[in-house]
Parts: sequence; structure tokens; C-alpha cells
Amino acid sequence: MIKQDLLGAQVAPIWLAPTQQILFNRLMQVMSRPGKLDNWSSLLEGSTVYLAVLAILADSEVSLADVDGLLLDDHWPLLRAKNKMATQADYVLCQSANVVSFEPTLGTLSSPDFASTLILVTKKLSLESGDIRLKLTGPGVNGE
Repeated sequence: MIKQDLLGAQVAPIWLAPTQQILFNRLMQVMSRPGKLDNWSSLLEGSTVYLAVLAILADSEVSLADVDGLLLDDHWPLLRAKNKMATQADYVLCQSANVVSFEPTLGTLSSPDFASTLILVTKKLSLESGDIRLKLTGPGVNGE
């Protein structure tokens, strides 16, 4: 469902501040709890999850690489991120099923914030379907 922003423009809800604030809080919850899934479908109203994630994270201060051409030309002005190569971008969007043919920017132990964030697009993640098995370790995971 298309809604109006403060200036009267017709936009999808993921581009509106109230929706972005809710999604940002929910993204922080799942990022701080690896393995926890959250269903955003009621907030997306036809938009994709990866576009919603980019809508809340991207701005004019960051760079983005769209490795598999998932974004439409109309999305770039709304995201405001600089379009860069995957080896240099702050955020890298790609299909999870495709082989990665690049090495993203890596942070260091003392500056992990310099690393790229990969946003991998999958068909579906579900606790019920059992199609995908993930082995999680590291910060936020108790054991394995």
C-alpha cells in the first residue's frame, strides 16, 4: 500500500520514518541475537526485506555495491548511498545462491567497523521448513 510522506509524495511504507524506526529496532534485536528470526511481512507491504534493511541502514555517508543487480534505478536516489565496487563498499548486496567472486573489505581486530556488511538475499528462512541449516558461533551465541 502506497502512503504519503510529509511532503505529499507517494512512497512505500519502508521509506517513511515511523516504519523505519520500527524496523530499525527489530533489526537491532535480531542482530544482537544470532539465530533469532523475525517476520516483518506486516510492515513491508510488498517491499522486499533486503530493500527494507537498506532503507534503514543506508544514507549519503555510506557506500553500497549491488553485485547481482537486485536494486532498481528508482531505489538509488532514495537510499542515497554511493555506488561502489564490492571490494570497496560499506554494504554489499548479493544473492546467497551465487558464488561470491570478490573479497569484501575486511576490518581488523582493533577496528572491526571498517569491514563490509554483506546483505545476502535468500528465498526463505524458516524454523519450520528445515531447508537451511546454519551453524552459528561467536558473539551473542551461547556455545554453538
